[in-house]
Amino acid sequence: MFATGVGYIPPVEKTGWKSRKSFREREKLIFAPFFHEVVTKKVFYPYHLFKLLLGFILVPLRMIASLFFIALCSFLCRALRLFGSVDEFGAFSHKSRCGRVARIFTIITARSLLFITGHYFIRVKGKSHQTKIAVAGPHSSWADILLLISQGYTSFISSSFVRKIPLVGLIAATSGSIFVDRYDKDSRSKVRKALIARAQDKDAPGIIVFPEGATTNAKMLIQFKAGIFRAGVPVQGALIRYPHMFDRPYWDVNAALPHLCVMLSQFINHVSITFLDAHYPTKEELADPFLFANNVRREIASAGKLMTSSLTQRHKLLYQDWIFHQISWGELIKKIESEFHTSEKDLIRIGCKDLSEDPSKYLKEMSETLPMSKDDSGDDQEFQDMVAMVE
Repeated sequence: MFATGVGYIPPVEKTGWKSRKSFREREKLIFAPFFHEVVTKKVFYPYHLFKLLLGFILVPLRMIASLFFIALCSFLCRALRLFGSVDEFGAFSHKSRCGRVARIFTIITARSLLFITGHYFIRVKGKSHQTKIAVAGPHSSWADILLLISQGYTSFISSSFVRKIPLVGLIAATSGSIFVDRYDKDSRSKVRKALIARAQDKDAPGIIVFPEGATTNAKMLIQFKAGIFRAGVPVQGALIRYPHMFDRPYWDVNAALPHLCVMLSQFINHVSITFLDAHYPTKEELADPFLFANNVRREIASAGKLMTSSLTQRHKLLYQDWIFHQISWGELIKKIESEFHTSEKDLIRIGCKDLSEDPSKYLKEMSETLPMSKDDSGDDQEFQDMVAMVE
């Protein structure tokens, strides 16, 4: 068995490829947006020792401080409910005094949590709040939400499951978030009406949307869900980036706890957000929400010089099932092959690009960063054959 950083791949003889390196290359090409890549840059051992010692100090202290601020904000939000009524989503009217105070509490808490977790300096480009709805991507970390809340977007669209999370659910509901219940047939129509009402109200708080529906490794944008775009309201793109040298701060398919520890053990976490110009839907986009979603995705991808992929949230869930040994590699590939009506070789095209875009940039980066073991030195030709399939 061979570790990839988040799970294990089957023995080479069961994969049909010459070596472990060949299999990992194929995995990385097909599941490019979700592949968890271990840092391969050579780092001095003192750095590892320093980070380990620093982690033992920073991680517990930052966790305790974060829980304190979350609990405090939750307590204050609960206290506010004694002085005002809430709607079906659990939020105060945004025009009420309680609603304004709740949003202030939320912004202060978000900025405090960002500072505690090492996000001391946030680089902001562009003009925010050009529209009431911010469409953010790539979605790669739990810090994305805090980042946009700190910029005044105190509400977000999320699953009804978030509302049930202790402390966090109360804060999210009180600050004006909108929850989607996938088991309620009328939930989507209620959300659409709420979005239209917010977009038309100048005094309403800004709303955060992550249309990818899943976190990635921030190398490319996966397909946007069209639900938010069915409302036909103007949106503003927001590009989020986490510049780094050694430790990758992305929550792709690695477990939540290791990702959290990596972020909290960093003394400084650099982050930048770029607000793009507002996107007002055309007649064609109003008639076709998928076109609307894809055009907004292309704008964000262009601003960040990112590639786009044809994969979706569902494919990440399938990939995670394989990583955690719930399905075999053959079952995983068969499910995706049947969906795209193609062969496994063509899946490489689909995974690392959006069918019509040039994957050469990503492939060049991959060939330079992919680690190579001593017994894999004879597999370069097989890798070049795979690269030729997508060029």
